[in-house]
Amino acid sequence: MNIEFKSTIFSTKKSLQIKDDFSLLESSVYNSDLKTFAKNDIIGIRFGVSWITGYQFTIGRVYCLDIRNKQNEVISVRLKSVYGIRRKHLGNKYLELLNIIIDTYFTDIYNEYLNSFSRNEVIEIESVRLSEEGIWVKKGNEIIKWEDLDVGVFHNYLSLTSKHNSKNYTQLYYLNDWNTYLIEILVKQVIQMKGMD
Repeated sequence: MNIEFKSTIFSTKKSLQIKDDFSLLESSVYNSDLKTFAKNDIIGIRFGVSWITGYQFTIGRVYCLDIRNKQNEVISVRLKSVYGIRRKHLGNKYLELLNIIIDTYFTDIYNEYLNSFSRNEVIEIESVRLSEEGIWVKKGNEIIKWEDLDVGVFHNYLSLTSKHNSKNYTQLYYLNDWNTYLIEILVKQVIQMKGMD
Protein backbone atom coordinates (compact mmCIF):
# COMPACT_ATOMS: atom_id res chain seq x y z
CA MET A 1 0.00 0.00 0.00
CA ASN A 2 1.28 3.44 -0.92
CA ILE A 3 -0.11 6.54 0.83
CA GLU A 4 0.89 10.02 -0.31
CA PHE A 5 0.55 13.11 1.85
CA LYS A 6 1.85 16.62 2.41
CA SER A 7 2.72 17.70 5.95
CA THR A 8 1.70 21.29 5.23
CA ILE A 9 0.36 23.14 2.22
CA PHE A 10 3.84 24.29 1.22
CA SER A 11 5.81 21.11 1.95
CA THR A 12 6.89 18.57 -0.63
CA LYS A 13 4.84 15.44 -1.17
CA LYS A 14 5.84 12.41 0.87
CA SER A 15 5.06 8.79 0.19
CA LEU A 16 4.50 6.19 2.89
CA GLN A 17 4.88 2.61 1.66
CA ILE A 18 3.32 -0.03 3.86
CA LYS A 19 3.97 -3.68 3.11
CA ASP A 20 6.46 -6.13 4.61
CA ASP A 21 8.78 -3.18 5.17
CA PHE A 22 7.79 0.25 6.41
CA SER A 23 9.17 3.04 4.21
CA LEU A 24 8.90 6.80 4.18
CA LEU A 25 10.08 8.52 1.01
CA GLU A 26 10.68 12.25 1.21
CA SER A 27 11.43 13.66 -2.19
CA SER A 28 11.91 17.15 -3.50
CA VAL A 29 13.34 18.76 -6.59
CA TYR A 30 16.80 18.66 -5.01
CA ASN A 31 17.03 15.23 -3.39
CA SER A 32 15.24 12.12 -2.19
CA ASP A 33 15.49 10.59 1.27
CA LEU A 34 14.25 7.03 1.82
CA LYS A 35 13.98 5.48 5.28
CA THR A 36 12.98 1.83 5.52
CA PHE A 37 12.34 -0.43 8.52
CA ALA A 38 11.93 -4.19 8.17
CA LYS A 39 8.66 -5.43 9.67
CA ASN A 40 10.36 -7.59 12.30
CA ASP A 41 12.59 -4.65 13.37
CA ILE A 42 9.67 -2.41 14.34
CA ILE A 43 9.24 -2.29 18.11
CA GLY A 44 7.59 0.99 19.03
CA ILE A 45 4.80 3.39 18.22
CA ARG A 46 3.65 6.66 19.69
CA PHE A 47 1.04 9.04 18.36
CA GLY A 48 -1.18 11.94 19.21
CA VAL A 49 -2.01 15.56 18.56
CA SER A 50 0.09 18.49 19.71
CA TRP A 51 -1.19 22.02 19.65
CA ILE A 52 0.25 25.10 17.98
CA THR A 53 -0.24 28.04 20.29
CA GLY A 54 -0.23 31.65 19.20
CA TYR A 55 0.10 34.62 21.52
CA GLN A 56 -2.90 33.77 23.72
CA PHE A 57 -4.81 31.00 22.00
CA THR A 58 -4.42 27.86 19.94
CA ILE A 59 -3.99 28.48 16.22
CA GLY A 60 -3.50 24.94 14.94
CA ARG A 61 -2.58 21.35 15.54
CA VAL A 62 0.03 18.83 14.50
CA TYR A 63 -0.95 15.18 14.06
CA CYS A 64 2.10 13.18 15.14
CA LEU A 65 2.98 9.55 14.41
CA ASP A 66 6.36 7.98 15.24
CA ILE A 67 7.59 4.44 14.49
CA ARG A 68 10.76 3.11 16.18
CA ASN A 69 12.95 0.15 15.25
CA LYS A 70 15.36 -2.00 17.29
CA GLN A 71 18.26 0.35 16.52
CA ASN A 72 16.27 3.25 18.07
CA GLU A 73 15.90 4.94 14.70
CA VAL A 74 12.60 6.75 14.26
CA ILE A 75 10.40 7.51 11.28
CA SER A 76 8.22 10.51 12.08
CA VAL A 77 5.11 11.61 10.24
CA ARG A 78 3.77 15.10 10.97
CA LEU A 79 0.59 16.57 9.51
CA LYS A 80 0.16 20.24 10.36
CA SER A 81 -3.01 22.32 10.18
CA VAL A 82 -2.93 26.05 10.98
CA TYR A 83 -6.08 28.18 11.37
CA GLY A 84 -8.22 25.14 10.55
CA ILE A 85 -6.90 24.86 6.98
CA ARG A 86 -7.15 21.20 5.86
CA ARG A 87 -7.90 20.16 9.48
CA LYS A 88 -10.58 17.64 8.55
CA HIS A 89 -8.60 16.25 5.61
CA LEU A 90 -5.41 15.85 7.67
CA GLY A 91 -7.34 14.37 10.62
CA ASN A 92 -8.83 11.71 8.33
CA LYS A 93 -5.42 11.00 6.73
CA TYR A 94 -3.86 10.68 10.21
CA LEU A 95 -6.51 8.19 11.36
CA GLU A 96 -6.14 6.21 8.12
CA LEU A 97 -2.34 6.00 8.55
CA LEU A 98 -2.62 5.09 12.23
CA ASN A 99 -5.15 2.30 11.67
CA ILE A 100 -3.19 0.80 8.79
CA ILE A 101 0.10 0.87 10.72
CA ILE A 102 -1.43 -0.69 13.83
CA ASP A 103 -3.17 -3.41 11.80
CA THR A 104 -0.10 -4.16 9.67
CA TYR A 105 2.67 -4.07 12.27
CA PHE A 106 1.41 -4.00 15.84
CA THR A 107 -1.26 -6.70 15.77
CA ASP A 108 1.53 -9.30 15.53
CA ILE A 109 3.46 -7.67 18.39
CA TYR A 110 0.29 -7.59 20.52
CA ASN A 111 -0.42 -11.29 19.82
CA GLU A 112 3.17 -12.21 20.68
CA TYR A 113 2.93 -10.42 24.05
CA LEU A 114 -0.47 -11.99 24.76
CA ASN A 115 0.85 -15.48 23.99
CA SER A 116 3.83 -14.87 26.30
CA PHE A 117 1.48 -13.77 29.07
CA SER A 118 -0.68 -16.88 28.53
CA ARG A 119 2.47 -18.99 29.11
CA ASN A 120 2.92 -17.20 32.49
CA GLU A 121 5.95 -15.24 31.26
CA VAL A 122 6.65 -11.75 32.59
CA ILE A 123 6.14 -9.09 29.93
CA GLU A 124 8.13 -5.87 30.06
CA ILE A 125 7.02 -2.99 27.85
CA GLU A 126 8.89 0.26 28.43
CA SER A 127 8.32 1.19 32.12
CA VAL A 128 5.56 -1.36 32.80
CA ARG A 129 5.94 -5.02 33.75
CA LEU A 130 2.96 -7.41 33.52
CA SER A 131 2.90 -10.77 35.29
CA GLU A 132 0.30 -13.32 36.35
CA GLU A 133 0.32 -11.76 39.81
CA GLY A 134 -0.20 -8.18 38.70
CA ILE A 135 1.40 -5.13 37.18
CA TRP A 136 4.52 -3.25 38.27
CA VAL A 137 4.98 0.40 37.38
CA LYS A 138 8.20 2.32 37.86
CA LYS A 139 6.76 5.03 40.19
CA GLY A 140 5.91 2.51 42.94
CA ASN A 141 8.11 -0.33 44.03
CA GLU A 142 5.30 -2.74 44.71
CA ILE A 143 3.18 -4.82 42.39
CA ILE A 144 -0.39 -3.73 41.81
CA LYS A 145 -2.51 -6.89 41.89
CA TRP A 146 -4.91 -7.23 38.97
CA GLU A 147 -7.94 -6.97 41.25
CA ASP A 148 -6.49 -3.75 42.77
CA LEU A 149 -5.72 -2.11 39.41
CA ASP A 150 -7.66 0.95 38.31
CA VAL A 151 -7.23 1.70 34.60
CA GLY A 152 -8.04 5.21 33.38
CA VAL A 153 -8.10 5.77 29.63
CA PHE A 154 -8.16 9.46 28.78
CA HIS A 155 -7.91 11.41 25.54
CA ASN A 156 -4.14 11.82 25.65
CA TYR A 157 -2.88 9.51 28.41
CA LEU A 158 -3.32 6.17 30.15
CA SER A 159 -3.40 5.98 33.96
CA LEU A 160 -2.57 2.77 35.85
CA THR A 161 -3.21 3.16 39.59
CA SER A 162 -3.57 1.04 42.69
CA LYS A 163 -7.08 1.42 44.17
CA HIS A 164 -5.68 1.12 47.72
CA ASN A 165 -2.43 3.08 47.38
CA SER A 166 -2.81 6.10 45.12
CA LYS A 167 0.95 6.76 45.32
CA ASN A 168 1.56 3.59 43.32
CA TYR A 169 0.63 4.73 39.83
CA THR A 170 1.89 5.77 36.43
CA GLN A 171 0.62 7.98 33.66
CA LEU A 172 1.69 7.13 30.14
CA TYR A 173 1.15 9.70 27.40
CA TYR A 174 0.28 8.39 23.94
CA LEU A 175 2.26 11.18 22.26
CA ASN A 176 5.41 11.03 24.42
CA ASP A 177 5.73 7.48 25.77
CA TRP A 178 6.47 4.57 23.46
CA ASN A 179 3.89 1.77 23.17
CA THR A 180 1.27 3.29 25.47
CA TYR A 181 -1.48 2.03 23.17
CA LEU A 182 -0.01 -1.48 23.26
CA ILE A 183 0.08 -1.41 27.07
CA GLU A 184 -3.52 -0.19 27.16
CA ILE A 185 -4.94 -2.98 25.00
CA LEU A 186 -2.84 -5.66 26.74
CA VAL A 187 -3.96 -4.56 30.22
CA LYS A 188 -7.60 -4.44 29.09
CA GLN A 189 -7.32 -7.92 27.55
CA VAL A 190 -5.72 -9.42 30.68
CA ILE A 191 -8.46 -7.89 32.88
CA GLN A 192 -11.08 -9.36 30.55
CA MET A 193 -9.35 -12.78 30.55
CA LYS A 194 -9.38 -12.75 34.36
CA GLY A 195 -13.10 -11.87 34.36
CA MET A 196 -12.63 -8.59 36.23
CA ASP A 197 -14.13 -6.19 33.68
